[in-house]
Amino acid sequence: MNDSPLHKRNLSLDEKYLPSSFSPISKKKSWSSTNSFFSPKDNILSRRIQDDNDGHLSISIEDVGSVYSVEDNEEDIDDETAIDSKDNKKNILNDTKLYIRNITGYFYYLILTTVTTLIINGSTHEEPLFNVDSMFFVYLSPIFYKLAFRGIFFYSIKYDRNIIKFYYPIAFILGFCFRFLDYIPFLQRFVLNTREFDNNPGYIALFSVFLIYMFLVFFNELYKSKYRKLNFGLLIVGCLFIFLTVSFKFNNEFVLHVHHYFIGLLLHIVCQTKRSKISVINNAIGLGVFVEGISKWGFGELYYRLI
Repeated sequence: MNDSPLHKRNLSLDEKYLPSSFSPISKKKSWSSTNSFFSPKDNILSRRIQDDNDGHLSISIEDVGSVYSVEDNEEDIDDETAIDSKDNKKNILNDTKLYIRNITGYFYYLILTTVTTLIINGSTHEEPLFNVDSMFFVYLSPIFYKLAFRGIFFYSIKYDRNIIKFYYPIAFILGFCFRFLDYIPFLQRFVLNTREFDNNPGYIALFSVFLIYMFLVFFNELYKSKYRKLNFGLLIVGCLFIFLTVSFKFNNEFVLHVHHYFIGLLLHIVCQTKRSKISVINNAIGLGVFVEGISKWGFGELYYRLI
């Protein structure tokens, strides 16, 4: 009866054709889980095959544990990248350390600009002490923080805290002291205006030094950027557009007046190479010049039509 073909054991279930009685199986993870630093590194399942005395096979699968390494990944990843990652935006509020660090950076940025404005404007007896344009900057400060300072703050916290302790605030205050250059008689008549620019050789030399400095700043940022060729091409096209516009259109109908607050804003936005102290200092100086300009003169017109 037992030798009947109907009761013949399936050869595919014979023990000699089966693998070892206990072998690990790696469970594949989805793309999102492998890219999240809160996800486990490995989920290991075990497979156990048993054969009872009656010749019946039983297969059981059990989880033998998961290995997590949140601490290691948290130290290795770039905090700024963690914030900007699409998958991790949902977890920002769940990561207390990251959230508090982000809020701390914003208030550092806001207090540095606001308190310095109040102190220096008070010392020079400006009226009003805190004008509407400065208040407008306070409203927009989260955007400026996000675009031009957050990366520097996170890099400083992780690698070099001297940046936010010394380099950045000192450079910012130096930039804010730009207004004291008005006490120098030679600089009182130096204006970047297409109609009122003085062709004095001294002013031409000073303007040339300024252009060289701005060129070196942009070249430093382009050289250390990821998309060098693309950014260099955009810079060339932008310069040609400005040259052609100023040469033909503005000379005939408009006057171009480049306020120092606009130059400071350019430096603050462009200079964001975190690993370069020169770039960080230029970022802080630009912020200081920008905040000083709007706190005293406001957002002046960059061009106006000839009457």
